[in-house]
Amino acid sequence: VNGKSEILLGMTDVNGPVSIRITDAGGRIHLQQKRNLTSGETVRLNTAMLGGGIYFITVEYNGITRTEKIIR
Repeated sequence: VNGKSEILLGMTDVNGPVSIRITDAGGRIHLQQKRNLTSGETVRLNTAMLGGGIYFITVEYNGITRTEKIIR
């Protein structure tokens, strides 16, 4: 997390379409993007619109889903 307005995701070993989603603890979607990435690319996500609280960032690629918790 860069300050409070940006998240940087390093996407190693990813080459192709990726779905990225940020949801709050209640399941509401605050950000959803689909991108076509190349290996080693860094994704910058603007999170300035998120208030304080617990959020989950989910990345889906090639049938694999990974979710991480972020606290603002």
